[in-house]
Amino acid sequence: MKLNLGCGWDRRDGYLNIDFVTEHHPDLAGDVLNLPLRSGIADEVHAQDVLEHLGRTSTEDAIKEWHRVTKAGGVARIRVPSLFHAVDIMRRAGTIDVHRTLLQNLYGTQAYTGDVHLTCFTDLTIAHAFHDAGYRELVAELVDTWLWDITAVAANGAPVAVFFGDGLSGAEGTAGASWRWSDQSCEVALINTGPESAKADVSFLVQAEHEPSGTIDVRIGDERYALQSRSTFSESIVLAPQSRTVIEMTARFGRFDVPQDPRSLYFQIVNPNVSVG
Repeated sequence: MKLNLGCGWDRRDGYLNIDFVTEHHPDLAGDVLNLPLRSGIADEVHAQDVLEHLGRTSTEDAIKEWHRVTKAGGVARIRVPSLFHAVDIMRRAGTIDVHRTLLQNLYGTQAYTGDVHLTCFTDLTIAHAFHDAGYRELVAELVDTWLWDITAVAANGAPVAVFFGDGLSGAEGTAGASWRWSDQSCEVALINTGPESAKADVSFLVQAEHEPSGTIDVRIGDERYALQSRSTFSESIVLAPQSRTVIEMTARFGRFDVPQDPRSLYFQIVNPNVSVG
């Protein structure tokens, strides 16, 4: 069974659509904080633009409830707003329309009961909430420049999450040969929510076929690396407890222009992998 929690008007085929607002005509009327379902029933829990509608202090309770109904090995797919990214966009924007739109996005339309946002998230806070609830293998993608799309698994494992952030497009290709395009600069954050240090083995290939002799700078805290195009980065990184470690990458060459592609394409990160011992 797949659950679409807080579905609103986004009723999905193949899912049990659940919402407390009966005007949305859900398959099941219910409270996402107290689901009328038995434990371990769901292969997938989907909740897009839901958590921000709950009180700030209810975030952990909600995710624990969703974990309760997720079977072992099941997946949660959640979308939440990123506070830092929304604020960064407003700081850079020079028009009132952009500010008004993002303020509405952050606080809800407030046009009807329930469409009010009561909280927002950082990568640290949302990773902690998922790990405290019992989810692991958390990977987050930044979409539309200010939203986190999160995938997490109800499984045992190290409390380390990976956030593919600023400057990175979504994954393309197949699992055996996947890649992400980067803007001139990009970052990947590793979040260790555990009480002890963790060692992460990080590896990926960088390539820019239009600049085969180009250089891509990599920065991790005080450490600096210079990678040639089409070379592999492979390092063990110690992650401090209860903290985030950022991998920053910057291309020292021009972009690759592709007609009709709105993205700013500089280089590819191929088969990124993070394993924690």
